[in-house]
Amino acid sequence: MKNIPNMLIALSLCLVLVGCGRPAPPSAQEQLCDDLVELQGALQPLTNVTPGTSIRDVQRDTARLENAWRSLTLAGRELRGIRINEWRALYNQLLRRIQRLPANAPLGEEAANILEDARDLNRLAEESYQQLNCR
Repeated sequence: MKNIPNMLIALSLCLVLVGCGRPAPPSAQEQLCDDLVELQGALQPLTNVTPGTSIRDVQRDTARLENAWRSLTLAGRELRGIRINEWRALYNQLLRRIQRLPANAPLGEEAANILEDARDLNRLAEESYQQLNCR
C-alpha cells in the first residue's frame, strides 16, 4: 500500500513525459512558409502558359491555386508585416482574368496577362519567403 502513491507519481510523470514527446504543431510563421511553398507550386503551371494552352488546363490549375490561397491567408492573418492586401489584389486580378475566359478555347492573347499576373504573385511569394527567413 505504501508503494501506491509512489506508483501514481511515477505513472503521472510518465504520462507527462509521453505528452511532452509529441511534436509541437507548426508555428504561424512555419505554417506560412509551408503555405508559400504550396502557393509557388500551384503557380508553377500558370507561369508557363502559352497562347496555345487550353482554358480547361488553366481552370484546373486554378483550383489548386485557390486551395493554396485559402491556406496562405489563414496562416497570414496571424503574422504582422505580411502584405496581405497586396497579395489579395494580385490574386483577385489573376482569378478574375481566368474566370472571364471562355470555355474550350486556347488562351490566345490573354496568355500574356495571365503569365504576368502569375509571375507577379510568384515574385511576391519569393519576397515574403525571404522576408520570413523560411528554410
